[in-house]
Amino acid sequence: MKRAFAVLALGALATLPAIAQPAMPSPAGGAGPEAPSHAVPTPLKNVGYDQHLGESLPMDAPVKDETGREAPLRSFFGPRPVVFALAYFQCSMLCNVVLDDMAASLKVVPFTPGKDYDVVVVSFDPRDTAALAAAKKGAIVKNYGKPETAAAWHFLTAGPDSIAAITRAAGFRYYWD
Repeated sequence: MKRAFAVLALGALATLPAIAQPAMPSPAGGAGPEAPSHAVPTPLKNVGYDQHLGESLPMDAPVKDETGREAPLRSFFGPRPVVFALAYFQCSMLCNVVLDDMAASLKVVPFTPGKDYDVVVVSFDPRDTAALAAAKKGAIVKNYGKPETAAAWHFLTAGPDSIAAITRAAGFRYYWD
C-alpha cells in the first residue's frame, strides 16, 4: 500500500551568505582581472534546490535518531503529514535561522505536532552525532515553546550514503565551504 505524505522541504545552505558578499580582490594583490560583481562564485554554481514533485524520499535509508537508535527513514513517517527539513547541527549560520524560523512559524499554525503532523530534520553533515542532534532538538523544541510535543520532533543523523540519497531525492544541492 502506498502512503501519501504532505512534505514541506526546507533546507539550509551554509554557503548562501557568500552570494551577497562583494567581490574579493585577487589573492595576487590585485593583479589580474576581478570577477564581475554579478558573477556567481564557482562553488555556488552547484548549490540549489531542484523540485522533484511527486518523487519519494529513500525510505529505506538508514538514519539515527537523537538517542542514537538506528532505523530506516520510514520509521519517522507515519500516518500524519511531515514537515521535513535538511540542516546540520553544528551550523553557525543559515541552518539555525531555518530551524528557528520553522519553529516560530509552526507556533502560529493551528495544528499540533504529534497530533496533526510530525517534524523530521535530517542532518546533511555525516560528522553530526546523536548528542548534537539531541541538543539541537532540545533548543528548537524550547524555541517552539511546547515541550509536550517533543516526541513528534525527530532530529536525525546519517552516514554519507544515506545523506547523498536523501539530499538527491529532495533535490537539495549543497557545497561545503
